[in-house]
Amino acid sequence: MSQISTAQQFGNFENILEYHFSEKEINLNENDLGLNRLIIANPSPQAVNIKVQLLDTDKIRMISDLERTINIGPGQQIILPIRFSYRYHQESDFRADPVSFQILMQDTQELLEPFDFVIKTQETRNWRANLTNNQVLVQYEDMVEFELNVQNRGNRREEFTLRSTSQKGQKLIDERLFFALEAKRDTLIRLSFPVAETSLADLELDQIRFSLRDGFDGKKEMTGNIQLVGSEIRQQQNAYYDIPLTMEVQGFRSSLGRPMMFLNLAGSIELHNDQALGINMRTDGMGHLGGPNSLYQAHYRKGDFTYTAGTIIKFTDFLINGYGAGMSYHKSDKEFHDLTVSQSRMDPLYQVDYSGGFKYAQDVAGTVHHFANYDYQSGSYNYLFTKSLQYQINRAWTVGVSGGYSNEFDNFQGRLTEGHLWGYEVAYQKNGFSAISQINNYSDTFIGINRGFSYQRHQVRKSWKNYELSAFHNQTARRPMIFTPDSIYVVDAMQLKETGVRNSFAYKKARMSGTFSYMEQRFAMQAGPMAQYLRTAWTYNYGGNLPVRFSLNSALSYVTLEGLEDVYSRIAVTNNFNLSYRSFGIRGRVDRGPNFYNEVVRDFEDNILPQRIQAGPYVDFTKTLKNGAQFSNNTQAEYFKDNVFFDREMLFVRNSFRFNLPKAGFYGGLSVSLNMLSRNNSFVNFNLGKKLSVPTVGIRKYHDVKLKFFKDENRNGVWDAGEEVIANEYVMVNGRMAMTDAEGVITYKNVEDGEYTLEMRNMRNLVGWVPAKGVEQHFTTYKGGAYGVPFIKSKFIKGSVRVIHDDNQTDRFNPQGMKVNVVNEKGEQYETIVNSKGEFLLNVPSGRYIVTLSSAGLSADKYQIENSSQSVDLLDNGRCEVHFTIRQKARDMNIRRISRR
Repeated sequence: MSQISTAQQFGNFENILEYHFSEKEINLNENDLGLNRLIIANPSPQAVNIKVQLLDTDKIRMISDLERTINIGPGQQIILPIRFSYRYHQESDFRADPVSFQILMQDTQELLEPFDFVIKTQETRNWRANLTNNQVLVQYEDMVEFELNVQNRGNRREEFTLRSTSQKGQKLIDERLFFALEAKRDTLIRLSFPVAETSLADLELDQIRFSLRDGFDGKKEMTGNIQLVGSEIRQQQNAYYDIPLTMEVQGFRSSLGRPMMFLNLAGSIELHNDQALGINMRTDGMGHLGGPNSLYQAHYRKGDFTYTAGTIIKFTDFLINGYGAGMSYHKSDKEFHDLTVSQSRMDPLYQVDYSGGFKYAQDVAGTVHHFANYDYQSGSYNYLFTKSLQYQINRAWTVGVSGGYSNEFDNFQGRLTEGHLWGYEVAYQKNGFSAISQINNYSDTFIGINRGFSYQRHQVRKSWKNYELSAFHNQTARRPMIFTPDSIYVVDAMQLKETGVRNSFAYKKARMSGTFSYMEQRFAMQAGPMAQYLRTAWTYNYGGNLPVRFSLNSALSYVTLEGLEDVYSRIAVTNNFNLSYRSFGIRGRVDRGPNFYNEVVRDFEDNILPQRIQAGPYVDFTKTLKNGAQFSNNTQAEYFKDNVFFDREMLFVRNSFRFNLPKAGFYGGLSVSLNMLSRNNSFVNFNLGKKLSVPTVGIRKYHDVKLKFFKDENRNGVWDAGEEVIANEYVMVNGRMAMTDAEGVITYKNVEDGEYTLEMRNMRNLVGWVPAKGVEQHFTTYKGGAYGVPFIKSKFIKGSVRVIHDDNQTDRFNPQGMKVNVVNEKGEQYETIVNSKGEFLLNVPSGRYIVTLSSAGLSADKYQIENSSQSVDLLDNGRCEVHFTIRQKARDMNIRRISRR
């Protein structure tokens, strides 16, 4: 397991933070979501406050909250989940992509060395297709229209081939249709084709079979029923989704306890209009949902809002673990809201927690936190309120204040206890010089984890190109008030001070830092001796272009105890090192003397000089096959011996194996740790996961829209009794064909709220009337409704197309379906088509026009249009007639005289 170590100054001790990601490589799921775990260990006797920062913001978008300050207690280790979504890369760009993070020491404002993990994007193919309506419309007496919805959920571009045949085996589309769909995209294909080798009568009550194929033998068959165009249009009623779920089984067996099994199920899918739906389930033991560690949760996201229901687990000033609901809004790091309402599953409590961020002005921002709980059995309650404000005076100066109030009511004792919080922060930074002064003070009666906590941090720092020098004073204390049935008292649980200077030097890939400090330290629930330290510590790190990495952390301390009759003094030394070459390495630790407060006290009381030895080699192996399968293994041996708490000597052999089979959707791992000198401290841990794709139907809410077409004789825009309706005419609504009924009405059924487009370019039988608002109109629906479409009197162009055939040829051409384009002096365009009788009709406003017969679909080798464009004047005339002639070209004939003999 790789480790990056660096010495950092905090509080009253120089901490050697150890941090690394649990996984060196992360494979994304089908929604480009990933999860890694950041493990941070604090082996020092002092708590630290840190913040994890993402450096590569252009690559990933964080789902986990990295804005909060993380407190790591002395000798503690935390596991921080890093959930993220990958910002989609270019198509077919499947590669390893490193993502870098950095840790900010809140107490010193010092940034540690960046560290990263690698995102590996495997090529995934996942597409789905369906007819948006099983009723395939036949229009224009010899045209077939259908709509095909294709969803490409994979991360590669797909190329498709579409063929269609009727149930009777007749070919409907003369040629195959080819189209492509980019990764992570959906498309709706609307196509109209002339019926080939069949007739309308043959298609009555027939079915059409659609066959869609990709370039990798993927195939989807769909069937639709033939339906003649009528006055009703039906939109798709259901939405079909494939929810990518991940199901995982985890097991753990320790030599110190019983075996445990867990079942996890999680998944999320992006819906339309920037929405997402997901579930998350974790059992506490195989199949047991009622345990305190179980989790089952559903969440829905729309834009910046996320709604959650089920298990609520969060930790602010209190631990919240219960059932309820939550709502969060996240616009930016300074503008957010997070509200949860829950019932605890461990105590008889109702709990409400709210955190918010506000941006009051361009340079003023603040946060607010409310928390309340109520014990419905005893009637006791707690309430907490904190607020902070930060003002950016200019680029150099920043000031901030914080305050808070809490109360705690004990119904049994009839006692109300109030607490307060106050604090400030002043920071200056300019031209490599920075200074900060910060104080936070919680009263002894303030509720939550910060009860009786006070903290000071003061620092000045100057940075040059490769050198940095700083001076600091940090002070931390905790004096919580303890409540018992008989008394109330305050204890000095923790008292820490440190004053010193630090310098660091960097050259290319090497970095060295040193600290000189004086510290005072006491950890006790009752008054005890004060440990005093004179300490110097040095850190060296090297990570150049060579495959060699090396780090060394060393510290030398002179330790005394104050407040004792006997004299106590010790010299303490500690060394940590890590040396690696490519995949091989060795790391270790050697301590002699007391480095922590409890070691000092035990050494004084029992006269046992603390000693610790820890060392061992390790080797990492990673292999990726051409099919995307990945295998990784880490093997290490470690010898450990110490006498700090009790004599221990252990020899560990550890192995961690992981695999990922993206094509099969399987992943898993097995970790084993064996103590070769004892049965204690051994464990086995395994996990096995499978990626699933669950088809799901989402029901949407729809409405009906009615459109009534009529001749508006009095031009008042509404239909009046006696006004003639426009029946049996073709119109288009959002690209869907319909024909008005005898009442001049069409009905668009099962539509969503939104804007729709109405096109009326294909009305062939209406003479002398045009839509009052143009041949293309837009209307917005809300919960359905009825709308009138008025027509006003107009002028019209009537024409015909005559075909003159060559008597010496047998080929015959029918101009039916040819387009006639009309454009006026303003550039406004109109069009119609030639009917089966070779005639056309077009209603247009007053003006001068150019009428053109399109040659599309006409063989230039066989036919020629005479006077393909003609001008007409409808300023003074109510109508004009235009006639076109198509002449078949004569076939060249070579005549040879045959001689007679």
